[in-house]
Amino acid sequence: MSRFQSFRFTVAVVVILAAALPALARSRIVIAAGMQGGNYFRIGERLKTELILRKETLPVLEATEGSLENIMRLRDASSPVNVSLVQADALRFYLNENDDFREEFFVLGDMGKECVLLIASQAGEVQSAADLKQRPAGTLSVGGPGSGAAVTYKAMTSLAPEFSATQPVYEPIMEALLQLKTGSEFTRLRGVMLVQRPSRESRPIQVVLDNRDIYRFVAITTDDVPNLSLPDGTPVYSFEKVQVGGKSRPERPDVQTLCTRALLLGSRAKLDRELRDTLSTVMFEVRDQIAGTDP
Repeated sequence: MSRFQSFRFTVAVVVILAAALPALARSRIVIAAGMQGGNYFRIGERLKTELILRKETLPVLEATEGSLENIMRLRDASSPVNVSLVQADALRFYLNENDDFREEFFVLGDMGKECVLLIASQAGEVQSAADLKQRPAGTLSVGGPGSGAAVTYKAMTSLAPEFSATQPVYEPIMEALLQLKTGSEFTRLRGVMLVQRPSRESRPIQVVLDNRDIYRFVAITTDDVPNLSLPDGTPVYSFEKVQVGGKSRPERPDVQTLCTRALLLGSRAKLDRELRDTLSTVMFEVRDQIAGTDP
């Protein structure tokens, strides 16, 4: 092969590869799955495993700050994310100001229940959720700005503006629990909120359950927060009594609270017909394994 022929061959290969790149990009499932170690990330890992086992595609799992970021990445045309895990109330909260987004996604599946766990000091003033509506205002730890608790407290405040009396702050949950335990005139912290599967015994829940003389779970009822619906009419919240703590724990307290759902969303624009068919088939066949069960 002459040098000129070799050059032409190289150029042809480059052109073919360049033309194939967009198709390759479209053929990959990219999942926005929340913080590493969290429930959403574990769901994403199980979905990724099922897709790899079927040899349908080579998915990518991206760690994020939480539901709102997952929505933004799903919607952003410049982002490769085409599948996202999202809290139902975060989706409703986003749709309140971005109604046109409802045409851009479809729901691949309900991935299970997540509930609000509101924690206060036994020695503190917060006896009920209604106390968070009372001034003088204090603060409520909700973890990071993209956490499920941060989103839920925004939604609660939009539904019941009196909750604005208590300011959400972005403090690590364990640090906030320590503040509640020590207490002093130097902290305005009134409580800690997290959103998780009630039977998941996360480290903060272990601390609370092991120190019931220090902490209390605070009830949230229909009198505290009005409900709202998703575009298909499904209620965003359920109000129920849940057992908190892993099944291996001999004493699991009942807590009256509000719960929402984890949703798996797909992008209409970024997923081609073949990938949508693959994802739908997987969800039909192994949704329960991907969603997982409580401990």
